Amino acid sequence: MKRLKWILLAVVGVVVVVVGAVAILIYSRLHSKVKELEPIDGALAFISDRDGTWDVFIREQDGALRNITAEGEGDDYLLSFTFGGDMVYFYTNRSGSFSPARVKVDGTGLEVMNFMQAGLKAMGSGHVDADPRWAPDSQQLAWIKMRGFGNDVCVAPVGDVNDFHCLTSGQGGNTMVAWSPDGTRLAFVSDRKSKTQSVYLVDVATGDQTQVTHDEGWDFQPVWSLDGSQILYISNREDDSLVKGQLDLYLVRADGSDERQLATGDAFKGDPIYSPSGKQVAYMSNESGKWQIYVMNADGTDVREVTDGSFNSLYPVWMPRPAEEG
Repeated sequence: MKRLKWILLAVVGVVVVVVGAVAILIYSRLHSKVKELEPIDGALAFISDRDGTWDVFIREQDGALRNITAEGEGDDYLLSFTFGGDMVYFYTNRSGSFSPARVKVDGTGLEVMNFMQAGLKAMGSGHVDADPRWAPDSQQLAWIKMRGFGNDVCVAPVGDVNDFHCLTSGQGGNTMVAWSPDGTRLAFVSDRKSKTQSVYLVDVATGDQTQVTHDEGWDFQPVWSLDGSQILYISNREDDSLVKGQLDLYLVRADGSDERQLATGDAFKGDPIYSPSGKQVAYMSNESGKWQIYVMNADGTDVREVTDGSFNSLYPVWMPRPAEEG
């Protein structure tokens, strides 16, 4: 009888140890979120499906999260800030078609427009400069400038955006600019050759331009892999996927070869976006099985996830600071 009692006590002891170990593991995982949500070098905007559709979110510097396009229903993509950081322009399927829209950064004043209205309202409100992107060396700024009936890719020293020059000129609509990780090239999209648009590259030093994608669809939002060897982009082809709320992602090598759709299980780390101060880099990756936003120091240290791992979050964009207005 005593032997049986000791056996039962031993079993109970093992159970207590196991339960305790599990509790410690759960606590440590929950506690690790504190590090993941620590302050970052400014506010970040991105799109996420955490509320059921693709919406535009802003993660404040202190970790607070806001859905600024929660009003109404629909999927919202391809966001860009105005230079002053007071408004976000984006595209949406809310009207049943793929349309431009805008909203104030506090989530008020959401407007869905047609393309002519978007252009007129941008000019009327002085938003002719948009989508500022800081170079990896934090010394140059690239952005999209509205000029005449088109948009051009322009660059300038960070300290004086009025001392700019444009790398495109009179070549249709050029939008959605992204720096290569080494800071020598910019990826962007252009509709210069057809009624659709393709991904192009431009050498910042020489101005030489190269067309990268050649499909029959609309290609959007090119982003570089962290090593600069590949470009990921959204393609809206025959099935009009963006109107259906579907993000079809494609990969192509930076030289234009080996174009293919991103397959299930393919891991990608990319879209390195440097903060206005140059101290931190935000990027996106699906290495965990979901698309998440990560932030690291500019030297590659202190990598941490800053979005919830239960949902997809894509395409980080740093909010401009008032000091960087131009």
